[in-house]
Amino acid sequence: MLVLATVSVFSTLVSFGVRWSKNLPTYSRFFIFFFTLSIDLSSATTTYIAVQRGLCVTFPFITRHVFNKNRSLIICVAIFLVMLTIWLPVFSTFALKTIPDPADNSSKLVVFEYFESWEPYDSFYLIFMKTVLAVIEYVIMVICTVAVSIAMKSSMKLKQNSNSYSSQTQYGTDAKKSKEEKDKKYKDETKGSEKEQGQKKDSKELLVVKQSLIVVLIHVILTTPRILACVYQVHRVRGFDLVLENQIQVDSLLS
Repeated sequence: MLVLATVSVFSTLVSFGVRWSKNLPTYSRFFIFFFTLSIDLSSATTTYIAVQRGLCVTFPFITRHVFNKNRSLIICVAIFLVMLTIWLPVFSTFALKTIPDPADNSSKLVVFEYFESWEPYDSFYLIFMKTVLAVIEYVIMVICTVAVSIAMKSSMKLKQNSNSYSSQTQYGTDAKKSKEEKDKKYKDETKGSEKEQGQKKDSKELLVVKQSLIVVLIHVILTTPRILACVYQVHRVRGFDLVLENQIQVDSLLS
């Protein structure tokens, strides 16, 4: 999505005759806009996948018919539309501007003017989108991954208990046979095959649990600096606003 959006916007700018040499800040701002939109969209989609995975593993019989193919597609499209709608006010702060070109005595589209109307949205996107929403997604991801790990470990214990019970039952059934040597041989083969299959299943489930823990660890590592930076920026902006208000009050008293 990032590549398609960036290429489409840049090709539109080039088709209007917007020059690269005079508009590098404009191009970079558009690239950052679509890059940030893609990050937020990816985070929201990943959070939905984590919720779906957690519910399906924790409550398989309840949610097996809830998250079907069509509903999952509708939810993903709805997430995309919601995130795009939230970011539309930022995109609306740009506008085309024409300036005279003395080279051929004509007017050309050369820059995108960045309106000052961005300021009302600044605190909203900084506090809500980059701090509150990121923390919520972070917490949901951790909770869902922990729930998946606990559910899979309990499932592994249940399977181990059922395997041990079945092996004991099989042992009691085989003991009733007339020939002791045949019973012993059959018992050993059955017990060995069941033990091997149980070990393979347990190793696969352990691998899935480890992969889930690795995913959440990577998410934690990558998201924590982003959250800390946004929180620091929020406090810095608030501190700057307080200093500015105090300066205005001092200036008004002096005047």
